[in-house]
Amino acid sequence: MQGLEEQFGTFLHSLEEKKIVEWFDLVLWFTKRYASAYELEGTIYLVLDNSLIQDFKHREKDAKRALRATSYLAFCRFVRDWSDRPSHLAISPGNL
Repeated sequence: MQGLEEQFGTFLHSLEEKKIVEWFDLVLWFTKRYASAYELEGTIYLVLDNSLIQDFKHREKDAKRALRATSYLAFCRFVRDWSDRPSHLAISPGNL
């Protein structure tokens, strides 16, 4: 398992300050939605919709997509490592 610095440090160091702030804002946006679901009972499903799938698919060629894909990855890492709630990654039905 990679450490945070290994996984995100190189990527973040390559960004301008404005893009780093945008990245953290995206992570915060995902986290706020998770916090809303956290208040409800039951398992939490993190839905990987088509736009996020495309972000991951094209992240090597498109800096904006890389920003979104990497911020979602950081969010998922937070959920995996820090949340005490059952949470699962799911793909939306439109992607099957």
